[in-house]
Amino acid sequence: MHLFDEFVAFAPKGMLGFVHGHSRALLTDARAGIAWAVQPFKPEAEQLENNGIKIFTDFKSLFESGPLDRSLAAIFVALPKNIEEARVLLAQSLSLLPSGGVLAASAANDAGGKRIAGLFKELGLDQIQRISKRHARLVWAVCAAPYPTPPESIQKNAAGFWSQPGLFSWDRLDPGSALLMTFLPVDLQGRGADFGCGYGALCAHVLKQNPAIAALDCIDADARTLICCEKNLEGLSGSRRFLWRDLTQPQPDLNNRYDWIIMNPPFHEGKIEKNIIGQRFISVAAQSLKPGGRLYMVANTHLPYEAMLQSHFAEFQIIKKENGFKIIVAKNPLP
Repeated sequence: MHLFDEFVAFAPKGMLGFVHGHSRALLTDARAGIAWAVQPFKPEAEQLENNGIKIFTDFKSLFESGPLDRSLAAIFVALPKNIEEARVLLAQSLSLLPSGGVLAASAANDAGGKRIAGLFKELGLDQIQRISKRHARLVWAVCAAPYPTPPESIQKNAAGFWSQPGLFSWDRLDPGSALLMTFLPVDLQGRGADFGCGYGALCAHVLKQNPAIAALDCIDADARTLICCEKNLEGLSGSRRFLWRDLTQPQPDLNNRYDWIIMNPPFHEGKIEKNIIGQRFISVAAQSLKPGGRLYMVANTHLPYEAMLQSHFAEFQIIKKENGFKIIVAKNPLP
């Protein structure tokens, strides 16, 4: 829950920046006032773009797009729950505002809303205003002086991979992927893909263990993951593509393309568990595999994927259950 509608009711006149916000938060009369939006998540970015808003996938691409208009009246940030990511987004947003510009942020009370004022104080902002409504908080303050551009947030995590706050399991190797690695074959070849590649841990593993791989497509809906993934695969053999795609939607250009696919599909949208995400990944994977192709995946044991696998593959097997995860191999996608 983000209170963008409350903010635009009293926001200063002028153009606005819109950071990590959802298209459903926009009022019709507010769209024309948005100069740009930073949104790395493909489904949301497409909807914002369809509303006529210029999209940047991250602040780096915004900074590199050319001379920036620093006459923005305000920047609104839909604040994420991850506190490190929240700090980065607020500092980056503040660095784009002129003196007198307004920084505003909102979040649900149970997803970080109660700490927004404290984050503003960390940035040196004072005279902080706030509204609490609909189980969410909106906080704003005026920028008294230009704020320096903060450093990039990409960093090495505990597993030695380039990552950044806000990505799935950003600071460590997630146990599901670690388990899948132990069951992946070492004779993969031809053309493959990682659906929902994240920062590229599985991609790096298969490329190191399978020198006969000719090509690998690394695909994710979060554009930030692809930047990290590319860095993590530097120096490894084989051709690669990094594709910003929403794999819950059909991908006709990928049909019958791959000899094999690996994946650890997401199953949350925000705080809400959604089985349909992984089920759609399975459907798109089946369409994307060549006849005789194989799918290797890991999932939490409680997720109901078996019916979808049965309807899309000639055979599948759960080859391991361990620590709340199941390893699945599916073969021969059905036409």
